[in-house]
Amino acid sequence: MQSSGLSHLTKQGAQNYVVAVPSAVTWSPAGLMPTTHQQHGNPINVPIPQQLLLQQQAAIPVIQPRAVNPMPQVDHQGAQLQQQQMIESLKQQIIQGLRREFHQTVQEKVKEELQAAQQEMQAKFEEELQAAQQTMQARFKAELQAAQQEMQAKFKGELQAAQQKMQAKFKRELQTSQQTMQAKFKRELQTSQQAMQAKFKGEQQAVQKTIHTKVKEEVLQAAHISLEPVQQQREEQRRQEMLQEVHQVVLQFQQPVQQLVQQLVKQEVPPLVQQKIAHLAHQVQIIMQQTSLEGAHRRIRELEEEIQLLRKESTPAENASV
Repeated sequence: MQSSGLSHLTKQGAQNYVVAVPSAVTWSPAGLMPTTHQQHGNPINVPIPQQLLLQQQAAIPVIQPRAVNPMPQVDHQGAQLQQQQMIESLKQQIIQGLRREFHQTVQEKVKEELQAAQQEMQAKFEEELQAAQQTMQARFKAELQAAQQEMQAKFKGELQAAQQKMQAKFKRELQTSQQTMQAKFKRELQTSQQAMQAKFKGEQQAVQKTIHTKVKEEVLQAAHISLEPVQQQREEQRRQEMLQEVHQVVLQFQQPVQQLVQQLVKQEVPPLVQQKIAHLAHQVQIIMQQTSLEGAHRRIRELEEEIQLLRKESTPAENASV
């Protein structure tokens, strides 16, 4: 009887009860939806509907006194008290069953809603976290690009300034060095030109003096030879013609060589070329001492070879000027 009453109460009259559970959640009579309860979690006495009480009382048998064999007077108050105790016990059992069932239902419902809320919160948190990460990444990327561009612009400006400063310094030092070298080379060249000109002039005078002396000696020597006057005159005339021819050949070779030497001396040439120029000028003066036409031609050919070598060793500008 207790089991059937519990099932009947569970199916038909569960919507008319309000039960307080330890999780501070109450059930509304309308839709069995949980609502938060702010008070303590002690159980609340559940009222039993009048219809249910009448049904339960009707199910309990009532002892009627027999009319045939009258018994002693029955204690109706004790029977009624016993009946009330049985009803109270049944009511407590029903309440406990409902409490267990409602408590389990509440726990399942709360668990489902809690899981759904957790999933929703987790999805929302992940979405917000992903959006925040993307925002931070975009912001960091923009700041990084701006910083890189700023650093590149700053470095480019400093590099250009340093390059300009170094170029200006190098240009000043180069100009100073060039001016110093040009002044030094000009002084050395002037000194060398003066020395070469003095040496060339002295050698030329010495050669001319030697030639005149040699010619004079040959003339005097020829004068002492006991020859006929006509033969002596012819010999002297031939000697003079030969000397004139030698001098003519030497002068024809000497004039362009002297011009070449003067041009090379005026230009800025290496010291080794200057020495070769001085040697060439000296050799040209020595040719004046030649009395033989064959010897003069041979020496001229040798000097022409030296001139060709000297031209090859000179710079392109010098060769063009020559």
